Order: sequence, then C-alpha cells, then structure tokens
Amino acid sequence: MAKPNTVDIELLRQTMRAWSSGVTVVTATHEGARHGMTVSSFTSVALDPPLVIISLQTNSRTHTLIAGSGTFAVTILSADQRELSERFAGRLTDTEDRLAGLATETLVTGAPFLKGGLAYLDCRVVQTISAGGNTLFLAEVVAARSRDGAAQPLVYHDRRYHRLAEGRRVDIDPLTVQEKQGLLLLAREAMEHAVRGEPAPAVELDVLSPHLKEHGASFVTLTIQGRLRGCVGALEPFQPLALDVCEHAVAAALHDFRFPPVEPDELARILIEISRLTLPVPLAYQKPEELLTRLRPGQDGVTLRDGSRRATFLPQVWEKLPDPGDFLDNLCYKMGSAPDLWRTKPLEVSTYQVEEFHEA
Repeated sequence: MAKPNTVDIELLRQTMRAWSSGVTVVTATHEGARHGMTVSSFTSVALDPPLVIISLQTNSRTHTLIAGSGTFAVTILSADQRELSERFAGRLTDTEDRLAGLATETLVTGAPFLKGGLAYLDCRVVQTISAGGNTLFLAEVVAARSRDGAAQPLVYHDRRYHRLAEGRRVDIDPLTVQEKQGLLLLAREAMEHAVRGEPAPAVELDVLSPHLKEHGASFVTLTIQGRLRGCVGALEPFQPLALDVCEHAVAAALHDFRFPPVEPDELARILIEISRLTLPVPLAYQKPEELLTRLRPGQDGVTLRDGSRRATFLPQVWEKLPDPGDFLDNLCYKMGSAPDLWRTKPLEVSTYQVEEFHEA
C-alpha cells in the first residue's frame, strides 16, 4: 500500500525554486508532425554507455511525438536565446508550430535542433518510466555536438532567467525588446513633460511586466549628436525599475549640475540611453598593479570609494578611456581626488555590469 503524501506540494514547489539549472528545448518529429517544448528537467546519467534522461508531462504534444518515434533532440540554449525558451515554454500554444520560421538542422535520428544553441544531443529512447503525471525518457545519445568559443549558457533560477559573465554572476535576466521599448517610451514621456513644465504622466505599474515592476537600478544618459547632455542614476535598486528610469530621465534633463537644464527646443535632438545595472560586487585587491589586471575593460562599471567620497563610471566609458590606468585616474578625478590616488592608498572598489539600450 502506497504511503500518503506528507509533503506540502506548495512548500515543495518553493523549495525546488532554489535549484538552478540550464535551459533546454526538447524537439521531436513523427509521421510528418514536429513539436518541441522548453525543458529544465534534463540530466546526464552516464558516459559509458552515453545516457541522458528527460521528464515530460504525459499530456504534452512533445511527449506524444517522442512516444511514437522513440527519438528526440536536445538543444542546450545559450544566454542570448531567452526568447526561444519563452516561445517553447508556451508563448506559442501546444497546437501551434513552434518551429515555424526557425533555423533547424538534424544529425542522425531526424529530430530537429535549433541553430545557435550551446550544444546538441541526438537521442534514442531505451526505456520509459511512469512517474505521476510525467514520463521519464531514458535515452542513449547517438550523436552530440557543442559550439566552439566562449558562449555562455542560459540559466534558470527561482522562476527567472540569468546569465553568467566570466565567473561573475549577473543578477538580472535580460529584458525583452518590448520591455526595452516600453522603458524608453516612459523615459521620453517623463523627460518631455518635465522640461515643458507639465505634470508628470502617471506610471501604471499594474499593466507592466514583472521585470519593470521589480526594484531595479538604472542610469539615464542624454546626448545630442554624440555629446553628453546629462547623466543621472542610482547604483543600487530601491524602487520599481520603471519608476527609477522615469525619475532619472527627469533628473538627467533638469538636475545634472554639470549642465544647464534642457530647453524644450532641444527635446527633438536628444537621444535617450538607459543602462540597467546589476548589483555591485566588491572587488578585492592587494596592490595597485593587481587592480589593473582585475578590471575588465568594456564590461565592468567601476565604483571607487574613499571615505565619504564616491564616484562611478559606467562600462560605456571604456570606449573613451580604454587604458585601465587612465580609466582609474579619471575616476579618481571625478571623485574629487588626485588622479593617482588609487596608486597611493587602498580604495573600496566595486564592479557591476549593465544592460544598455537606446533610442534609434
């Protein structure tokens, strides 16, 4: 007699959210039909013989095709394939052709892979195991291929996407194109109303995506024909990202002490750039020379602190100051200190990365 389930299902669901995994799309074809779905319950079982296992709901279309064909393909997604993950997770319904318009290829069994993935495994089922409302498909890997280069994996943790950045975790998952466009529109409206002296438009958080409602840190940069016209932001999140962007768009236009307030006749010529920041991470070092080697030009935003003084450069500044020594000299000067301060005394250093996007 089976023992009654004593584990609270919701508690188990919350507990399993602590598990981080890569993201795969499992695809199959049978009798002219093809389909696929996003799967995180995938793992390698053995190398000799080469075995993997996946778990699929029995009522899914992909399950039906695999049960009929006895084969399936696994595409391990790269960090820039979040859109594909969402597409195969249900943004297109189970009855639609989720592979329509996508570039695919095959290896041995004929099951389709998604081009651009991090790695591919072509599999033939050797055993099925029923498990509740799921089926475990144990399969032999009959062909495999991995992508050359330093491509990063797409990571899923606690119902959110993440990516890795050379060993330093980036604590934000990328925004969609629609979310970026929405933030740029909110920034533009907030800035133009403020410059014209009009009441600020209300930001309706209830209709925004979860990413835009979550607390986030941002910098808003204004330029005219490539020349800086204002830049204001926050290094750590303290309010919803949408509100943070609106606040800094207004501050960059009217309250950057380095520039006079933006005039209404300048609005049409201003280009808005938004930088969405990861959480800052302290950077330990022993000697000034070590600091030079630990910074990553073009990737790291850098903050220096000396007592009550603090200054930061966004990663975009590396374009104008590509030499780490010059970069730090100018950052010390911005902090109100001697340019060579970083060479003469230990400073508190932290780094962060940004997701940058701008108006066309």
